[in-house]
Amino acid sequence: MAGGSVALDALLRLIADRLPGELLPVTAAESLTRQPGRGMIPHGHADEVQIELISGSGRCRIDERPVDYTRGLLLLIPPGMMHGFDYGSGRPTRHLTVKFSCTKALRELPLVTIPASAGGFHERIGGQLRAMVEEWQLRPRGFTEALSVRLAAVLIDILRFQDGEQGVDNDGLLDAACRFMAVHYGRQLSVAQVAKHCGLRADSLCRLFRRRLATTPGRFLLDLRLRHAQVLLRSGYNVTESAERCGFASIHHFSRTFSSHFKVSPKAWIAAGVLP
Repeated sequence: MAGGSVALDALLRLIADRLPGELLPVTAAESLTRQPGRGMIPHGHADEVQIELISGSGRCRIDERPVDYTRGLLLLIPPGMMHGFDYGSGRPTRHLTVKFSCTKALRELPLVTIPASAGGFHERIGGQLRAMVEEWQLRPRGFTEALSVRLAAVLIDILRFQDGEQGVDNDGLLDAACRFMAVHYGRQLSVAQVAKHCGLRADSLCRLFRRRLATTPGRFLLDLRLRHAQVLLRSGYNVTESAERCGFASIHHFSRTFSSHFKVSPKAWIAAGVLP
């Protein structure tokens, strides 16, 4: 299996070229409770990657290798890898599980095991996984694309943690900026506002983006808006609704920008048959 840094670099390059829904198609998101003193026989998923957040105590067996845990365990399980569980005798164990189809490009994802002693990392990932389970259950319009966007963020976080990158980029300021834009992309948002949220000057934020992502905050935000606009158009929203929801000042600005970026107008993109 590829190391965390190799897999992370490959994932970031792929996401830059494709919509998350095309790269990370979610097949299941569920929350299950297992009673103490029982187990789950070893099994594998030939064509799926699995993210598993476990609370409680017990033992996980991965390809016959035992991994003991006392408060919980986060797993990224590559396709085809056998895994099973023996649950402790205390409280019931809860599983938050998200599975996605493994495209050829992601066959080399590594096995990741992160114990609950990692502190707040488990809580942060748990919040994302719980939100994905809720969206899977409700199935609102466009939910599959929304799940894939969340999944991309979770997968990047796990690979960065595995590779020891947490805290390297100025105490997570890059991640904070990206997350802020991902939440507020529908507003009239400036680079200065993003920088202020992160406690930086605008020029410092620009240097950070150029050094780590080879782009600018403004370009990152624009790409984010355009990709979300594609999600909305694919989900049945019209051009005007998509422009408004993605933070564009006018439909004319949106149409010009979309056409320049994708070499086709929004209406022509819809007419080309991209909608399900």
